[in-house]
Amino acid sequence: MTLQLGLLDAFGVVAMALALSLGGVALGLATLWDAGERGSDHPVRWGVLAVVVPPSLVAYFVVRRRLGSRGPPTPEERGARTVAAGVLAAVVVGSLFAPPDPISQIRWFLPTLAVTTPLAYLAFFRD
Repeated sequence: MTLQLGLLDAFGVVAMALALSLGGVALGLATLWDAGERGSDHPVRWGVLAVVVPPSLVAYFVVRRRLGSRGPPTPEERGARTVAAGVLAAVVVGSLFAPPDPISQIRWFLPTLAVTTPLAYLAFFRD
C-alpha cells in the first residue's frame, strides 16, 4: 500500500518541513544569544546542542542560572523565541488533538501554527 498525497497535502508537507526548520534555527539562535549574554564560554555549543539534542535544553536551563544575570532580551532574541515557541506549541498541540495518522498531523499543523505563533508573540513581547 502506498501513500498518495494530493497537491494540498504535498504543500502541507513542504510548509511543515520549512516551519520545523525555521523553528529549529530560531531555537538555536535564541539559546546562543541567551548563553552569550549570560557570559557562557561556549554559547555556540549551547545553541547547536539545543537543536541537535533537545534534552540538552533541560541541562541549559539548569546551568544558565549559574552563568549570571543578563539585561533584557533584544527584539531579535524575542522574535527567535516567538518563532521557536510557536512551532513547538503547534507540534505539541497537533500531536495531542489531531488524529494519529501522519496526514492529519500535517493538516492540523499550519492552522495550529496560525494560532500558537500569535500567542507566543503575546508571551514574549509584552512589556
